[in-house]
Amino acid sequence: MGKTRACIVCGDLIDSGAQICRRCKGSSKDGIDNKRVLVITPDPLIVMAVKDHFVTKGTYVDGEPNLDKAAHYIKINSPDLVVFDLEGAATVALEFVTEINESGKKIHVIVISNVEGARRMFERIGIDAFFAKPMEKDEFLAQVEKSLLAQETV
Repeated sequence: MGKTRACIVCGDLIDSGAQICRRCKGSSKDGIDNKRVLVITPDPLIVMAVKDHFVTKGTYVDGEPNLDKAAHYIKINSPDLVVFDLEGAATVALEFVTEINESGKKIHVIVISNVEGARRMFERIGIDAFFAKPMEKDEFLAQVEKSLLAQETV
Protein backbone atom coordinates (compact mmCIF):
# COMPACT_ATOMS: atom_id res chain seq x y z
CA MET A 1 0.00 0.00 0.00
CA GLY A 2 1.27 3.51 -0.86
CA LYS A 3 1.84 6.38 1.51
CA THR A 4 -1.20 8.14 2.86
CA ARG A 5 -2.01 11.51 4.38
CA ALA A 6 -5.09 13.21 5.79
CA CYS A 7 -7.60 15.04 3.61
CA ILE A 8 -7.20 18.74 4.42
CA VAL A 9 -10.98 19.14 4.63
CA CYS A 10 -12.28 16.16 6.60
CA GLY A 11 -9.17 14.37 7.83
CA ASP A 12 -9.90 11.00 6.16
CA LEU A 13 -6.84 9.07 4.97
CA ILE A 14 -6.13 9.48 1.26
CA ASP A 15 -3.31 8.81 -1.22
CA SER A 16 -0.32 11.03 -0.42
CA GLY A 17 -0.46 12.62 -3.90
CA ALA A 18 -3.80 14.28 -3.15
CA GLN A 19 -4.77 17.15 -0.85
CA ILE A 20 -8.47 16.43 -0.67
CA CYS A 21 -10.53 13.21 -0.70
CA ARG A 22 -13.04 12.35 -3.43
CA ARG A 23 -15.96 12.75 -1.05
CA CYS A 24 -14.97 16.32 -0.14
CA LYS A 25 -14.07 17.17 -3.70
CA GLY A 26 -17.40 15.83 -4.83
CA SER A 27 -18.24 15.63 -8.49
CA SER A 28 -16.80 18.99 -9.42
CA LYS A 29 -18.40 20.17 -12.64
CA ASP A 30 -17.00 23.68 -12.52
CA GLY A 31 -13.85 22.76 -14.47
CA ILE A 32 -11.28 23.76 -11.85
CA ASP A 33 -10.67 20.45 -10.12
CA ASN A 34 -7.11 19.16 -10.42
CA LYS A 35 -5.85 22.64 -11.34
CA ARG A 36 -2.74 23.95 -9.62
CA VAL A 37 -2.27 27.50 -8.31
CA LEU A 38 0.99 28.95 -7.02
CA VAL A 39 0.63 32.07 -4.86
CA ILE A 40 3.93 33.95 -4.62
CA THR A 41 3.67 36.20 -1.59
CA PRO A 42 5.09 36.80 1.85
CA ASP A 43 1.50 37.42 3.04
CA PRO A 44 -0.03 34.22 4.45
CA LEU A 45 -3.51 35.81 4.42
CA ILE A 46 -3.53 35.91 0.61
CA VAL A 47 -2.47 32.26 0.42
CA MET A 48 -5.15 31.26 2.95
CA ALA A 49 -7.87 33.20 1.08
CA VAL A 50 -7.10 31.30 -2.12
CA LYS A 51 -6.74 27.94 -0.32
CA ASP A 52 -9.95 28.37 1.68
CA HIS A 53 -11.94 29.19 -1.44
CA PHE A 54 -10.50 26.69 -3.93
CA VAL A 55 -9.18 23.60 -2.17
CA THR A 56 -12.70 22.25 -1.56
CA LYS A 57 -13.23 22.51 -5.33
CA GLY A 58 -10.32 20.15 -5.92
CA THR A 59 -7.78 22.84 -6.81
CA TYR A 60 -4.25 22.44 -5.48
CA VAL A 61 -2.99 25.69 -3.92
CA ASP A 62 0.56 26.27 -2.77
CA GLY A 63 2.18 29.39 -1.38
CA GLU A 64 5.82 30.40 -1.72
CA PRO A 65 7.34 33.64 -0.44
CA ASN A 66 10.78 33.07 -2.04
CA LEU A 67 11.12 34.00 -5.72
CA ASP A 68 13.94 31.52 -6.44
CA LYS A 69 11.97 28.66 -4.88
CA ALA A 70 8.86 29.79 -6.79
CA ALA A 71 10.80 29.63 -10.07
CA HIS A 72 11.90 26.08 -9.23
CA TYR A 73 8.31 25.14 -8.30
CA ILE A 74 7.06 26.43 -11.68
CA LYS A 75 9.63 24.35 -13.57
CA ILE A 76 8.71 21.17 -11.68
CA ASN A 77 4.95 21.51 -11.16
CA SER A 78 3.75 23.64 -14.11
CA PRO A 79 0.93 25.44 -12.29
CA ASP A 80 -2.11 26.54 -14.27
CA LEU A 81 -2.08 29.92 -12.54
CA VAL A 82 0.49 32.04 -10.74
CA VAL A 83 -0.74 34.77 -8.40
CA PHE A 84 2.17 37.14 -7.87
CA ASP A 85 2.03 39.57 -4.95
CA LEU A 86 4.56 42.19 -5.98
CA GLU A 87 6.72 43.06 -3.02
CA GLY A 88 9.86 45.08 -3.68
CA ALA A 89 11.40 45.96 -7.03
CA ALA A 90 8.92 46.01 -9.89
CA THR A 91 11.66 45.31 -12.44
CA VAL A 92 12.56 41.97 -10.82
CA ALA A 93 8.90 40.97 -10.81
CA LEU A 94 8.48 42.13 -14.41
CA GLU A 95 11.41 39.95 -15.49
CA PHE A 96 9.99 37.01 -13.56
CA VAL A 97 6.54 37.30 -15.18
CA THR A 98 8.13 37.79 -18.61
CA GLU A 99 10.06 34.54 -18.10
CA ILE A 100 6.81 32.75 -17.25
CA ASN A 101 5.17 34.14 -20.41
CA GLU A 102 8.15 33.16 -22.58
CA SER A 103 8.57 29.69 -21.07
CA GLY A 104 6.23 28.10 -23.58
CA LYS A 105 4.03 26.83 -20.76
CA LYS A 106 0.40 27.88 -20.71
CA ILE A 107 0.44 29.60 -17.32
CA HIS A 108 -1.99 32.37 -16.45
CA VAL A 109 -0.73 35.20 -14.26
CA ILE A 110 -2.47 37.58 -11.83
CA VAL A 111 -0.42 40.38 -10.25
CA ILE A 112 -1.18 42.12 -6.95
CA SER A 113 0.70 45.31 -6.12
CA ASN A 114 0.69 48.67 -4.42
CA VAL A 115 3.54 49.95 -6.62
CA GLU A 116 2.63 53.15 -8.46
CA GLY A 117 2.52 52.63 -12.23
CA ALA A 118 2.93 48.85 -12.07
CA ARG A 119 -0.45 48.13 -13.68
CA ARG A 120 0.56 49.48 -17.10
CA MET A 121 3.90 47.65 -17.09
CA PHE A 122 2.33 44.28 -16.34
CA GLU A 123 -0.68 44.67 -18.62
CA ARG A 124 1.72 45.42 -21.49
CA ILE A 125 3.42 42.03 -21.13
CA GLY A 126 0.13 40.15 -20.98
CA ILE A 127 -1.30 39.11 -17.64
CA ASP A 128 -4.83 37.98 -16.82
CA ALA A 129 -5.49 40.67 -14.24
CA PHE A 130 -3.92 43.26 -11.98
CA PHE A 131 -5.14 44.10 -8.48
CA ALA A 132 -4.06 47.18 -6.58
CA LYS A 133 -3.77 46.86 -2.80
CA PRO A 134 -5.96 46.97 -0.88
CA MET A 135 -8.11 44.72 -3.03
CA GLU A 136 -11.68 43.46 -2.85
CA LYS A 137 -11.45 39.78 -1.83
CA ASP A 138 -14.56 38.55 -3.68
CA GLU A 139 -13.53 40.28 -6.91
CA PHE A 140 -10.02 38.83 -6.59
CA LEU A 141 -11.28 35.27 -5.98
CA ALA A 142 -13.70 35.58 -8.91
CA GLN A 143 -10.76 36.51 -11.15
CA VAL A 144 -8.72 33.56 -9.89
CA GLU A 145 -11.60 31.26 -10.84
CA LYS A 146 -12.02 32.97 -14.22
CA SER A 147 -8.32 32.48 -14.96
CA LEU A 148 -8.49 28.81 -13.98
CA LEU A 149 -11.50 28.29 -16.24
CA ALA A 150 -9.75 30.13 -19.09
CA GLN A 151 -7.03 27.47 -18.90
CA GLU A 152 -9.56 25.06 -20.41
CA THR A 153 -9.64 27.09 -23.62
CA VAL A 154 -5.91 27.76 -23.98
